[in-house]
Amino acid sequence: MKQTALKTTVALFGGLLMASGVGTGFDTASAKKFVAGSASSGGSNYLIMSGWAEIVNKNTDHQIIVEATGGPRSNIELMANGSAQIGVVAMSVAGPAFDGKGWANGKPHDFMRSLFGVHEAYLDGIALEKSGIKTFYDLEGQRVSVGPAGGTPSMAVPPILKALGVNAKIVYLGQGDSINAMKDGQIEAAVFFGGYPRPAYKELQASHAVNFIHLSDTDIDKVIKLNPYYTIGTIAKAAYEYLDDDAKTLRDRYAYVVHEGVDEDTVYQMVKVTLSHLEDFRQVHRAVGRVVAMDESLWRGVVIPMHPGAIRAYDEMGLKVPDRLRP
Repeated sequence: MKQTALKTTVALFGGLLMASGVGTGFDTASAKKFVAGSASSGGSNYLIMSGWAEIVNKNTDHQIIVEATGGPRSNIELMANGSAQIGVVAMSVAGPAFDGKGWANGKPHDFMRSLFGVHEAYLDGIALEKSGIKTFYDLEGQRVSVGPAGGTPSMAVPPILKALGVNAKIVYLGQGDSINAMKDGQIEAAVFFGGYPRPAYKELQASHAVNFIHLSDTDIDKVIKLNPYYTIGTIAKAAYEYLDDDAKTLRDRYAYVVHEGVDEDTVYQMVKVTLSHLEDFRQVHRAVGRVVAMDESLWRGVVIPMHPGAIRAYDEMGLKVPDRLRP
């Protein structure tokens, strides 16, 4: 969705929300409607958020309206200006923003409060075998797609390349367009953050010999030292035919956050319903089912403090939230 169209849609919903008592003032004690920022229409974050909203809408008096957006950064900005109250964010984007670092340019976005972690994202790069590209250092001077501008990969990958001292020519294309551009010789590689296996990568491997773009242990440690919001992850060998072994890489964590102004009872109800229908939520998308269970996996890798309503729901279910997430 183009930004202009998104602003128009959000403005329309804004009037609806204000009429319900939800808006920049967040008088939500009697409110029933909320806007939730997700990602591009049809993407995994949009589908997962829509599935979760259906669970909440069906089992509470609240109505969550899912909006297609540019991704985590857009969601944080929409929450900051009152156009959305809920959003899915990646820790690599939300962590620095909360502290006012990186793209936040010194302005803390510390209004965010987490509900629970969702799926994980893995750094995953591919190039045609004939390119000779096998490591991130081979991307020097090459044309590299990092996804649509404003999305998580477009914000995450360039700083990683910079941390490694690699000067690539960044191109902003979606996954499908990136694969087609690689086939046509318009770019040399694609590097994304997200779930795996990627259908676009599997499509390319079906018709072309390809290389996985590797990070060494030293490279991973170097990036994590500069951006502690990442952790070490592994892409299983079975994910792609072109992997000879399990591939160690950088891992990010997505989470649902809410504006701190949303009242405790409302957030409690949202989280309690999610926990009570956790198996239904796990079935929404296999990326969620792979990670989320009724244990510490609900907040592993999450760095944004939890909303008191969420903590109350966890306490009631016998799950102890760690002190680091208690505001």
